[in-house]
Amino acid sequence: MESLDEASGFLRTSDDSRYATCERALQQVTHTLQRLALVWKVRSFTSSDLDLALTCATLQPVMTPTALYTTLGGLVNEVLLRVLDEIEDQTDISEEESIRLNRLCKMLHELESLFEGSEVSSFVLYLPTNRC
Repeated sequence: MESLDEASGFLRTSDDSRYATCERALQQVTHTLQRLALVWKVRSFTSSDLDLALTCATLQPVMTPTALYTTLGGLVNEVLLRVLDEIEDQTDISEEESIRLNRLCKMLHELESLFEGSEVSSFVLYLPTNRC
């Protein structure tokens, strides 16, 4: 969530440098969640154990799929709520800002890939609230 602080409420996205800052913030959040999901999907090993594990293909999940996807769903939900709340708090959004905010929101569609492999086809089922 600290990465989202740099977006400063997604204000003034019509300014190219502000838009780039918001874009970087969302890219960082997406990257962090993707890396976290990867770590949680596979048990951590020491580097020597990892070499052996890769050779033997014995990597084990850290948590059950239900726990994994529920936890990821909670984190994604927090990100979505924060972004939506900050955008909704804006009092006046120009047409250009609206277009850019739309592009920024579409960047969050990448988060759906975190739920690939889940038994349920729609990641929305793992989100605690249904505001999307």
